[in-house]
Amino acid sequence: MSKPKFSGFEVREGVELGPYTTFGIGGPAEYFVEAGSSQELLSVVSQAKAIALKTVVLSGGSNVVISDKGVSGLVVKILSPKREELAVRGFVKQRGLSLDCDGSVLLLDLVNFCVDGGLAGVESLAGIPGTLAGALVGNAGAYGHSISEVVKRVQIYDGEKSRWMSKKDCAFSYRDSSLKNSGFCILRAELALQNPSTDIGKIRDDIIATRNKKYPKGLKCPGSFFKNIVAKSLKKEVLEKIDPAKIIEGKVPAGYLLQEAGGQGQFVGGVAVSDFHCNVLLNNGGATFDDVVSLSQKLKALVKEKFGIDLDEEVRYIA
Repeated sequence: MSKPKFSGFEVREGVELGPYTTFGIGGPAEYFVEAGSSQELLSVVSQAKAIALKTVVLSGGSNVVISDKGVSGLVVKILSPKREELAVRGFVKQRGLSLDCDGSVLLLDLVNFCVDGGLAGVESLAGIPGTLAGALVGNAGAYGHSISEVVKRVQIYDGEKSRWMSKKDCAFSYRDSSLKNSGFCILRAELALQNPSTDIGKIRDDIIATRNKKYPKGLKCPGSFFKNIVAKSLKKEVLEKIDPAKIIEGKVPAGYLLQEAGGQGQFVGGVAVSDFHCNVLLNNGGATFDDVVSLSQKLKALVKEKFGIDLDEEVRYIA
């Protein structure tokens, strides 16, 4: 088909997607548009729907692995607002302890907004890359907490209309939700925060310091590659193979399982298991989509053989 036209947007062709991801992997988008808010996202996606053009929404670019062959159809890249614009331009609207937030807001900016405003509930998510929309899809979290804990409802575009989904309908679970494979566009979310009972600023700062040690700046990685395992989901004979001291907040860290199973030092092509954390896969230069898939399968097989546990990717493949 000829290059589509969308009212109010510049359509580009053949834009390489790797630079828009934290992993640095990904081929060209057939068509590429940038959207600076949930309203712009709704506009361009609904226009694409009207001409039956397949659409992929790319938020912060973390937690994804994109095919080297690229993506057919339209890729909409979400542009996040600057921190100082959140309240002024209505990206975050506060009513008491409730926040109405645009999905384009960076999670780190949301955390800082809440901590600076004395609103507790998201400080444990400090340092997680990406946008609020991306966090909602994968129910992002850390240190025993997840974004779903503060969600009241989520506004989505389902391909026909925009509507609000209740927290229950989002079916949040560990690093998952019904939003993940729905094809819905995440527009906004209403969050319920609390008055702080502890020093939330210190919690934020301590977590960021820890993350900076875990993920040194400049690394090309998507974040934690595999999901941790919920301990209570494992059979007794499997749990007996695991050091109880390694179970943290009810989860068996995927990094621990990979370390014990021989994951350290494994690599395929340009992608390798990092030398500082076995659940961090690094693009050391020239890594391809197939390299990542092959290494993932190799690591899964090691853990399956050692523990009888099936690892599940936290990242999403886009091909």
